[in-house]
Formats: sequence, C-alpha cells, structure tokens
Amino acid sequence: MAGCGTVSPPDGPPAPPPFDPVNTVGVVDVTNPFIGTFDVNITGQVFSATSSPSYSQPAVLSVEQTPTAYLGTNTVIVGLNTRVIPSAAGGSIGAVRLTTSALTGGIPSDAIPVSFVVDRLLINGGTPGIPLANGAAAEFRPGPGIANGVVRVATVHATLILNGNLISGTIDMTDVSGLILDGAQLTGTRRP
Repeated sequence: MAGCGTVSPPDGPPAPPPFDPVNTVGVVDVTNPFIGTFDVNITGQVFSATSSPSYSQPAVLSVEQTPTAYLGTNTVIVGLNTRVIPSAAGGSIGAVRLTTSALTGGIPSDAIPVSFVVDRLLINGGTPGIPLANGAAAEFRPGPGIANGVVRVATVHATLILNGNLISGTIDMTDVSGLILDGAQLTGTRRP
C-alpha cells in the first residue's frame, strides 16, 4: 500500500508572509522649517569713511512660501523690517528694510537669491553700484553724519541659522557707492 494516504512534501521552503499594505493616508508635505515669523533684535555697526556708529533695533523677520503666481526660483520670500520704518522722518540709526521679492510686471519675483542648506538660509546677491530692484529690495538708515535719509543697498550677504524656534545670523549690506557698510547680527525667536 505504498503511497496510500501519504502527502508528498512541498517543493522548497514555505513562502514568507506577505508585506503589510503601505498606509498612504496622512502623508505630510515637508516644508522649509524656516517658514514663520520671528521677533528679532538687530545689533550692528554702520561703517563709512567719516564714522562708525553702533546700533540696536528690534525687528520682525518673516519667512513665507512663495505665492502661486511667482516668477523666479526662490522657494521662500524673506523680509526683515525694523519697527521704525526706515523711510519715516527721524528714523533711528540702523533701521532696516529687506525683502527678497520685488514686483515684476505686477507679479512677485526674485529680487535677491535665497538658498536653503540644512539649517541655514542664505541670502546673497546684488551688484556693486546698482540698487537692488531699483531700491525696492533693501535699504538702511545709517544715521546723521553719514548720509541723509535711507541708503539704497547694492549687495546683501546674509546667513540665517535655525535651531528649533531660535534664529540667529549675520547680515552685511553695502550701499551703491560701496563706501557705506551695514554689518549686523540678529537673534530672535519664532512667534507661536
């Protein structure tokens, strides 16, 4: 009765269990961690051939997504404004207005290049002697004894570093003559 009632062994080892199904519900888009509004303080010194006053200014730093209608390659728009508007009469030394976006044909576009490298936001651009976006992108108030009114910026070199909700960095801006330099540092925290 050979072969009667016997079961032949299966070919090879048993098959592994199937993979669990991939859950695609609730996937979150990764956004730039700098996006938000920060209350910061800017401390610096304005250098020129005649003097070099120091200053300290509270300011608001904003990092926003680019709008749907946007020309350029920057992934965010960065703005830095002291609470004393630079164009206001009697504005204090070191008052700053900086934006990396300007209007081109009514549509926001790159005014200053912005790049994001790990925990650093880099803002570097401009041409000596030529105002950034015809003066619309950056300016600072150097104070009496250096120049009257605001100074149009030709070049900006900034590095912003994020550590959780804390932000710090350096900003250097030169005027169109190349003779006035605003060298500043900032520190601050993200608003809730």
